[in-house]
Amino acid sequence: MKEKILLEIASLVFDKEEKEEALYDILKKLISYIEADAGFIYLAKEADGLIKVAQDGIIEFPRQIRKGEGTIGELAKGFPFLFLEDELLDWKSAISVPLRDKRGECGLLGLVREKEVFAENELSDLAIFSVQISLGLEMFRLRESLDGVLFSTVKALVGVMEAIDPNLRGHSWNVARLSVALAMRLSLKRTEREAIKYAALLHGIGRVGVPDRIWKKECILSAEEWGVVETHSLICEKIVKEAGLPFEVAPIIRSHHERWDGQGYPDKLKGEEIPLGARIIVIANAWDAMVSKRSFRKAKTIDEAKEEMKKGKGVQFDPNLVDTFFSMIEK
Repeated sequence: MKEKILLEIASLVFDKEEKEEALYDILKKLISYIEADAGFIYLAKEADGLIKVAQDGIIEFPRQIRKGEGTIGELAKGFPFLFLEDELLDWKSAISVPLRDKRGECGLLGLVREKEVFAENELSDLAIFSVQISLGLEMFRLRESLDGVLFSTVKALVGVMEAIDPNLRGHSWNVARLSVALAMRLSLKRTEREAIKYAALLHGIGRVGVPDRIWKKECILSAEEWGVVETHSLICEKIVKEAGLPFEVAPIIRSHHERWDGQGYPDKLKGEEIPLGARIIVIANAWDAMVSKRSFRKAKTIDEAKEEMKKGKGVQFDPNLVDTFFSMIEK
Protein backbone atom coordinates (compact mmCIF):
# COMPACT_ATOMS: atom_id res chain seq x y z
CA MET A 1 0.00 0.00 0.00
CA LYS A 2 2.85 2.40 0.83
CA GLU A 3 4.38 1.81 -2.61
CA LYS A 4 1.00 2.55 -4.21
CA ILE A 5 0.80 5.90 -2.39
CA LEU A 6 4.32 6.78 -3.55
CA LEU A 7 3.34 6.04 -7.16
CA GLU A 8 0.14 8.07 -6.81
CA ILE A 9 2.14 11.04 -5.46
CA ALA A 10 4.48 10.85 -8.46
CA SER A 11 1.52 10.63 -10.83
CA LEU A 12 -0.20 13.67 -9.32
CA VAL A 13 2.97 15.74 -9.60
CA PHE A 14 3.37 14.75 -13.24
CA ASP A 15 -0.27 15.20 -14.28
CA LYS A 16 -1.36 18.32 -12.42
CA GLU A 17 -0.74 21.71 -13.96
CA GLU A 18 -1.02 23.67 -10.72
CA LYS A 19 1.31 22.95 -7.82
CA GLU A 20 -1.31 23.83 -5.19
CA GLU A 21 -3.85 21.46 -6.75
CA ALA A 22 -1.33 18.61 -6.76
CA LEU A 23 -0.36 19.25 -3.13
CA TYR A 24 -3.98 19.32 -2.01
CA ASP A 25 -4.73 15.98 -3.70
CA ILE A 26 -1.56 14.47 -2.21
CA LEU A 27 -2.49 15.72 1.26
CA LYS A 28 -5.95 14.15 1.03
CA LYS A 29 -4.38 10.80 0.16
CA LEU A 30 -1.99 10.99 3.11
CA ILE A 31 -4.75 11.93 5.56
CA SER A 32 -6.75 8.92 4.37
CA TYR A 33 -3.81 6.51 4.39
CA ILE A 34 -2.47 7.46 7.84
CA GLU A 35 -6.01 8.01 9.20
CA ALA A 36 -5.47 11.54 10.46
CA ASP A 37 -8.22 14.04 11.23
CA ALA A 38 -6.59 16.90 9.35
CA GLY A 39 -3.41 17.93 7.61
CA PHE A 40 -1.51 20.88 6.16
CA ILE A 41 1.28 21.80 3.77
CA TYR A 42 3.16 25.07 4.11
CA LEU A 43 5.79 26.40 1.71
CA ALA A 44 8.55 28.87 2.47
CA LYS A 45 7.74 32.49 1.71
CA GLU A 46 10.74 34.27 3.23
CA ALA A 47 13.61 33.55 5.65
CA ASP A 48 11.49 32.28 8.58
CA GLY A 49 8.00 32.61 7.15
CA LEU A 50 5.78 29.97 5.57
CA ILE A 51 2.45 30.25 3.79
CA LYS A 52 -0.29 27.60 3.71
CA VAL A 53 -0.81 26.09 0.26
CA ALA A 54 -2.99 23.09 1.19
CA GLN A 55 -5.13 21.91 4.08
CA ASP A 56 -7.85 19.33 4.54
CA GLY A 57 -9.86 17.85 7.37
CA ILE A 58 -11.79 19.12 10.38
CA ILE A 59 -9.25 21.70 11.64
CA GLU A 60 -8.56 25.18 10.27
CA PHE A 61 -4.87 26.11 10.22
CA PRO A 62 -3.42 29.64 10.06
CA ARG A 63 -2.69 31.06 6.63
CA GLN A 64 0.85 32.13 7.53
CA ILE A 65 3.29 31.01 10.21
CA ARG A 66 6.80 31.81 11.44
CA LYS A 67 9.22 29.18 12.71
CA GLY A 68 9.10 28.82 16.47
CA GLU A 69 5.97 30.94 16.89
CA GLY A 70 2.69 29.24 17.86
CA THR A 71 1.74 25.58 17.64
CA ILE A 72 2.43 25.16 13.91
CA GLY A 73 5.54 27.31 14.15
CA GLU A 74 6.97 24.85 16.68
CA LEU A 75 6.51 22.08 14.11
CA ALA A 76 8.47 24.04 11.49
CA LYS A 77 11.91 23.75 13.07
CA GLY A 78 13.36 21.67 10.26
CA PHE A 79 13.29 18.02 11.40
CA PRO A 80 10.63 15.31 11.89
CA PHE A 81 8.44 15.79 14.97
CA LEU A 82 5.94 13.65 16.85
CA PHE A 83 4.04 15.87 19.30
CA LEU A 84 1.78 14.64 22.06
CA GLU A 85 -1.11 16.33 23.87
CA ASP A 86 0.91 17.77 26.75
CA GLU A 87 3.27 19.48 24.32
CA LEU A 88 0.65 20.71 21.85
CA LEU A 89 -2.38 21.61 23.96
CA ASP A 90 -4.49 22.23 20.82
CA TRP A 91 -4.69 18.61 19.64
CA LYS A 92 -4.14 15.08 20.93
CA SER A 93 -1.21 14.39 18.61
CA ALA A 94 0.57 15.70 15.51
CA ILE A 95 3.38 14.58 13.22
CA SER A 96 5.32 16.84 10.90
CA VAL A 97 8.27 16.60 8.50
CA PRO A 98 10.17 19.25 6.54
CA LEU A 99 10.01 19.47 2.75
CA ARG A 100 13.23 20.19 0.88
CA ASP A 101 14.23 20.93 -2.69
CA LYS A 102 17.76 21.30 -4.10
CA ARG A 103 18.02 24.78 -2.62
CA GLY A 104 17.33 23.51 0.88
CA GLU A 105 14.34 23.49 3.22
CA CYS A 106 11.26 24.73 1.40
CA GLY A 107 8.20 23.74 3.41
CA LEU A 108 6.39 21.72 6.04
CA LEU A 109 4.03 18.73 5.87
CA GLY A 110 1.95 17.81 8.92
CA LEU A 111 -0.94 15.64 10.08
CA VAL A 112 -3.09 16.03 13.20
CA ARG A 113 -5.37 13.80 15.31
CA GLU A 114 -7.81 15.12 17.86
CA LYS A 115 -8.41 11.90 19.84
CA GLU A 116 -5.72 9.33 18.98
CA VAL A 117 -1.92 9.37 19.26
CA PHE A 118 0.33 8.87 16.24
CA ALA A 119 2.88 6.06 16.36
CA GLU A 120 6.58 6.34 15.50
CA ASN A 121 6.13 4.21 12.38
CA GLU A 122 3.51 6.67 11.10
CA LEU A 123 6.03 9.48 11.45
CA SER A 124 8.51 7.32 9.52
CA ASP A 125 5.94 6.77 6.77
CA LEU A 126 5.27 10.49 6.54
CA ALA A 127 9.02 11.13 6.25
CA ILE A 128 9.20 8.67 3.32
CA PHE A 129 6.28 10.37 1.59
CA SER A 130 7.86 13.78 2.19
CA VAL A 131 10.89 12.77 0.11
CA GLN A 132 8.64 12.04 -2.88
CA ILE A 133 6.75 15.30 -2.35
CA SER A 134 10.05 17.20 -2.12
CA LEU A 135 11.13 15.70 -5.45
CA GLY A 136 7.81 16.84 -6.87
CA LEU A 137 8.35 20.38 -5.62
CA GLU A 138 11.76 20.44 -7.29
CA MET A 139 10.10 19.23 -10.51
CA PHE A 140 7.52 22.03 -10.30
CA ARG A 141 10.32 24.58 -9.75
CA LEU A 142 12.24 23.35 -12.79
CA ARG A 143 9.05 23.19 -14.85
CA GLU A 144 8.18 26.80 -13.98
CA SER A 145 11.69 27.90 -14.95
CA LEU A 146 11.58 25.95 -18.22
CA ASP A 147 8.05 27.09 -19.03
CA GLY A 148 9.10 30.70 -18.62
CA VAL A 149 12.00 30.39 -21.07
CA LEU A 150 10.02 28.23 -23.50
CA PHE A 151 6.97 30.49 -23.46
CA SER A 152 9.12 33.59 -24.10
CA THR A 153 10.74 31.88 -27.10
CA VAL A 154 7.41 30.76 -28.55
CA LYS A 155 5.93 34.21 -27.95
CA ALA A 156 8.77 35.74 -29.96
CA LEU A 157 8.16 33.29 -32.84
CA VAL A 158 4.45 34.09 -32.85
CA GLY A 159 5.39 37.78 -33.01
CA VAL A 160 7.47 37.11 -36.12
CA MET A 161 4.54 35.32 -37.80
CA GLU A 162 2.19 38.19 -37.01
CA ALA A 163 4.70 40.71 -38.38
CA ILE A 164 4.85 38.77 -41.66
CA ASP A 165 1.06 38.76 -42.01
CA PRO A 166 -0.82 41.40 -39.93
CA ASN A 167 -4.11 39.64 -40.85
CA LEU A 168 -3.08 36.89 -38.44
CA ARG A 169 -2.50 39.17 -35.46
CA GLY A 170 -3.99 37.43 -32.44
CA HIS A 171 -4.99 34.34 -34.43
CA SER A 172 -2.45 31.94 -32.90
CA TRP A 173 -3.35 33.09 -29.38
CA ASN A 174 -7.06 32.64 -30.08
CA VAL A 175 -6.50 29.15 -31.50
CA ALA A 176 -4.38 28.24 -28.49
CA ARG A 177 -6.98 29.55 -26.03
CA LEU A 178 -9.83 27.63 -27.70
CA SER A 179 -7.73 24.48 -28.13
CA VAL A 180 -6.65 24.37 -24.49
CA ALA A 181 -10.21 25.05 -23.32
CA LEU A 182 -11.46 22.14 -25.44
CA ALA A 183 -8.63 19.91 -24.17
CA MET A 184 -9.63 20.75 -20.59
CA ARG A 185 -13.24 19.98 -21.45
CA LEU A 186 -12.02 16.53 -22.51
CA SER A 187 -10.07 16.15 -19.22
CA LEU A 188 -6.74 15.65 -21.01
CA LYS A 189 -3.57 15.43 -18.95
CA ARG A 190 -1.39 18.47 -18.35
CA THR A 191 1.33 17.26 -20.73
CA GLU A 192 -1.25 16.71 -23.47
CA ARG A 193 -2.69 20.18 -22.92
CA GLU A 194 0.78 21.73 -23.03
CA ALA A 195 1.56 19.95 -26.32
CA ILE A 196 -1.71 21.22 -27.78
CA LYS A 197 -1.06 24.76 -26.53
CA TYR A 198 2.37 25.00 -28.15
CA ALA A 199 1.19 23.28 -31.34
CA ALA A 200 -1.67 25.78 -31.60
CA LEU A 201 0.65 28.74 -31.05
CA LEU A 202 3.13 27.50 -33.66
CA HIS A 203 0.76 25.95 -36.20
CA GLY A 204 1.35 28.77 -38.67
CA ILE A 205 5.12 29.03 -38.47
CA GLY A 206 5.57 26.89 -41.59
CA ARG A 207 4.29 29.83 -43.63
CA VAL A 208 7.83 31.18 -43.63
CA GLY A 209 8.72 28.46 -46.16
CA VAL A 210 5.95 29.40 -48.61
CA PRO A 211 6.43 32.41 -50.92
CA ASP A 212 4.32 35.48 -50.14
CA ARG A 213 3.01 35.60 -53.71
CA ILE A 214 1.22 32.29 -53.08
CA TRP A 215 -0.22 33.17 -49.65
CA LYS A 216 -1.48 36.51 -50.89
CA LYS A 217 -2.76 35.36 -54.27
CA GLU A 218 -6.43 36.35 -54.58
CA CYS A 219 -7.43 34.01 -57.41
CA ILE A 220 -7.57 30.19 -57.38
CA LEU A 221 -4.22 28.49 -56.80
CA SER A 222 -2.78 26.15 -59.40
CA ALA A 223 -2.12 22.49 -58.55
CA GLU A 224 1.59 23.29 -58.31
CA GLU A 225 0.94 26.20 -55.93
CA TRP A 226 -1.32 24.03 -53.77
CA GLY A 227 1.50 21.54 -53.58
CA VAL A 228 3.76 24.27 -52.19
CA VAL A 229 1.10 25.34 -49.66
CA GLU A 230 0.74 21.76 -48.46
CA THR A 231 4.43 21.64 -47.55
CA HIS A 232 3.95 24.22 -44.80
CA SER A 233 2.83 21.70 -42.19
CA LEU A 234 5.97 19.65 -42.92
CA ILE A 235 8.13 22.77 -42.60
CA CYS A 236 6.37 23.52 -39.35
CA GLU A 237 7.05 19.99 -38.07
CA LYS A 238 10.74 20.30 -38.99
CA ILE A 239 11.12 23.63 -37.16
CA VAL A 240 9.42 22.28 -34.03
CA LYS A 241 11.50 19.08 -34.02
CA GLU A 242 14.73 21.05 -34.28
CA ALA A 243 13.57 23.35 -31.47
CA GLY A 244 13.48 20.33 -29.14
CA LEU A 245 10.23 21.21 -27.37
CA PRO A 246 9.67 19.05 -24.26
CA PHE A 247 6.19 17.95 -25.37
CA GLU A 248 4.82 15.86 -28.24
CA VAL A 249 4.16 18.91 -30.41
CA ALA A 250 5.57 17.74 -33.78
CA PRO A 251 2.94 15.04 -34.58
CA ILE A 252 0.13 17.51 -33.85
CA ILE A 253 1.73 20.21 -35.99
CA ARG A 254 2.24 17.78 -38.88
CA SER A 255 -1.41 16.73 -38.90
CA HIS A 256 -3.23 19.99 -38.26
CA HIS A 257 -4.50 20.09 -41.87
CA GLU A 258 -5.74 16.50 -41.98
CA ARG A 259 -9.48 15.98 -42.42
CA TRP A 260 -11.86 13.52 -40.79
CA ASP A 261 -12.78 12.15 -44.26
CA GLY A 262 -9.15 11.47 -45.19
CA GLN A 263 -8.93 14.23 -47.80
CA GLY A 264 -6.51 16.44 -45.89
CA TYR A 265 -2.72 16.67 -46.02
CA PRO A 266 0.12 15.74 -45.79
CA ASP A 267 -0.63 12.06 -45.02
CA LYS A 268 -4.32 11.63 -45.93
CA LEU A 269 -5.03 10.39 -42.40
CA LYS A 270 -8.66 9.56 -41.69
CA GLY A 271 -10.85 9.67 -38.57
CA GLU A 272 -9.09 8.67 -35.37
CA GLU A 273 -5.85 8.04 -37.26
CA ILE A 274 -5.41 11.80 -36.86
CA PRO A 275 -3.81 12.75 -33.51
CA LEU A 276 -6.40 14.06 -31.06
CA GLY A 277 -4.46 17.30 -30.58
CA ALA A 278 -4.55 17.95 -34.32
CA ARG A 279 -8.31 17.25 -34.47
CA ILE A 280 -8.79 19.81 -31.69
CA ILE A 281 -6.66 22.46 -33.40
CA VAL A 282 -8.44 21.94 -36.74
CA ILE A 283 -11.71 22.97 -35.06
CA ALA A 284 -10.24 25.90 -33.12
CA ASN A 285 -8.36 27.13 -36.19
CA ALA A 286 -11.42 27.00 -38.43
CA TRP A 287 -13.63 28.66 -35.82
CA ASP A 288 -11.30 31.59 -35.23
CA ALA A 289 -10.77 32.06 -38.96
CA MET A 290 -14.54 32.27 -39.48
CA VAL A 291 -15.41 34.63 -36.60
CA SER A 292 -12.42 36.97 -37.09
CA LYS A 293 -12.44 39.96 -39.40
CA ARG A 294 -9.83 40.00 -42.17
CA SER A 295 -8.80 42.82 -44.49
CA PHE A 296 -10.36 40.94 -47.42
CA ARG A 297 -13.65 39.84 -45.75
CA LYS A 298 -15.92 40.48 -42.79
CA ALA A 299 -16.28 38.11 -39.85
CA LYS A 300 -19.09 35.58 -39.76
CA THR A 301 -21.61 35.75 -36.95
CA ILE A 302 -21.59 33.03 -34.30
CA ASP A 303 -24.68 31.42 -35.87
CA GLU A 304 -23.16 31.54 -39.36
CA ALA A 305 -19.93 29.98 -38.10
CA LYS A 306 -21.85 27.23 -36.32
CA GLU A 307 -23.76 26.40 -39.49
CA GLU A 308 -20.51 26.17 -41.45
CA MET A 309 -18.98 23.92 -38.82
CA LYS A 310 -22.06 21.68 -38.79
CA LYS A 311 -21.60 21.17 -42.53
CA GLY A 312 -18.05 20.02 -41.82
CA LYS A 313 -19.01 17.45 -39.16
CA GLY A 314 -17.77 14.05 -40.27
CA VAL A 315 -16.16 15.66 -43.31
CA GLN A 316 -13.47 18.08 -42.17
CA PHE A 317 -14.05 17.80 -38.43
CA ASP A 318 -14.34 15.07 -35.79
CA PRO A 319 -18.14 15.08 -35.24
CA ASN A 320 -17.93 14.30 -31.52
CA LEU A 321 -15.42 17.09 -30.94
CA VAL A 322 -17.65 19.56 -32.78
CA ASP A 323 -20.51 18.74 -30.41
CA THR A 324 -18.22 19.17 -27.40
CA PHE A 325 -16.92 22.45 -28.83
CA PHE A 326 -20.44 23.79 -29.29
CA SER A 327 -21.41 22.89 -25.72
CA MET A 328 -18.24 24.65 -24.53
CA ILE A 329 -18.78 27.94 -26.38
CA GLU A 330 -22.46 28.03 -25.44
CA LYS A 331 -21.41 28.22 -21.79
